[in-house]
Amino acid sequence: MPNQANQSGSRDIVQKLVAQQMDKFALARSNKDIEGAWWALEYAHILSQHYLIMHLSNHFAMLKFAISQRDIKEAAGQLSGLLLCHWVT
Repeated sequence: MPNQANQSGSRDIVQKLVAQQMDKFALARSNKDIEGAWWALEYAHILSQHYLIMHLSNHFAMLKFAISQRDIKEAAGQLSGLLLCHWVT
């Protein structure tokens, strides 16, 4: 069983990596690079899966972006992710 210090250190590392991806998302979005924006969000999603609040936050960011792109199918998927992710995190 990992000790508390290791878990905290891992969380800090993941938070920094997720923040980097969210910065990349913001830059891609501002440059109208839709594919790059989704890629950054998806990578942040993978990184955040073991941390409930980060995971929920990522799904919410993905939902907002899907709505801004008028992508109904993706938005519906993100709503499902927001409702279900606490069971799988």
